[in-house]
Amino acid sequence: MQIKLLKPLILVLALSGLSLGCQTNEIKAFSKVQPGMDKGDVIDIMGSPQHSERWHGRDRWTYVFYHEDSRFEKEVQFSGGKSLYVGDVVKPAVSAEEQDRINEESNQALAAAMAAEKADNRKNSAQYHEGASTNSTEIRYVPEFKPVQ
Repeated sequence: MQIKLLKPLILVLALSGLSLGCQTNEIKAFSKVQPGMDKGDVIDIMGSPQHSERWHGRDRWTYVFYHEDSRFEKEVQFSGGKSLYVGDVVKPAVSAEEQDRINEESNQALAAAMAAEKADNRKNSAQYHEGASTNSTEIRYVPEFKPVQ
């Protein structure tokens, strides 16, 4: 009975050992990827990426590796079909939600400044036209009326 349970356990352990060995080989293979390579060259070395996206006009391919208890993420960025960046995943300084909040505050401050400028321009324009017409003694236009017959 115990032998029947031991065979699947040995099989699982052997397969896990093989997969860890493959992951180590993939990490070594990633070191062969260099800037300036075509997408096809990277696929020949690494295979398809686990994740891909378009970000700031660049294609970003992410590869995930596991070695013992560690998880590694590496990235290749492409522009015009050639790799520009090869290395660790680039993380933005702030999260997308935080960047949205910062942008919204900036937009509100800009809108308030534009509204204040517009109101100031209206006030100055009205004062100019009012002053120009009241401080002048010159008659600019007097309509002529002809009686209707």
